Amino acid sequence: MFTDHSATPLLQNYQYAISIKDTCGKESGLSIAHRTIFLQSTMSINGGVNLYWNPYEGISYPNFQIYRSNAGGAFFLIANVPLNSFTFADPTPPLGSNRYQVRVTKAVACSTTNPINYVSSNIISTGSMVGIDKNEVKPIFVYPNPVNDNLKVRVNASMIGSVYTMTDKTGRVLLTGKLTSEISNINVSSLSAGMYILIIGEHNRQVFKIVKK
Repeated sequence: MFTDHSATPLLQNYQYAISIKDTCGKESGLSIAHRTIFLQSTMSINGGVNLYWNPYEGISYPNFQIYRSNAGGAFFLIANVPLNSFTFADPTPPLGSNRYQVRVTKAVACSTTNPINYVSSNIISTGSMVGIDKNEVKPIFVYPNPVNDNLKVRVNASMIGSVYTMTDKTGRVLLTGKLTSEISNINVSSLSAGMYILIIGEHNRQVFKIVKK
């Protein structure tokens, strides 16, 4: 057993594999790799919650399971999502603070000596939009979307210097940098056509789905 104390699972996913060294120092090939689930969220204007995550790698499972907890209560299953989808919208969550988690349950259960049958993501906490002062809202505009080569991000002056990260659907980081002005340019010409995730900010993060032509 090994514990990765330097990992920051609330900020990104990680991939792990192991090998074996014999007494002569010869190293075996790598085992099957396992990748953790990194869950992210944004809130829509009408108070709904949008979830985004990367798939778990290393075991077989039939679908993604969405769990929600309200006001500090127990987690309850609210939806099953097909394997080819990595997003879920909860348009009318209960009022108050909600927590979300994505889980995958093994297609074939473990033995009684190894009772761990599911893998879970990090927990995302969200609050109700009710009571938020309009002056606290810091809108971000990302355009054009779909984009060819240059993506523009418009923010207010207080967000200049914020970190941005562009990942693929598995959570692999492809581009990163800082917003240098109220209208910053992100060159995405090196990316292949497809869908990507743009994350802006490190604490109160905002997440955007970007389509590259």
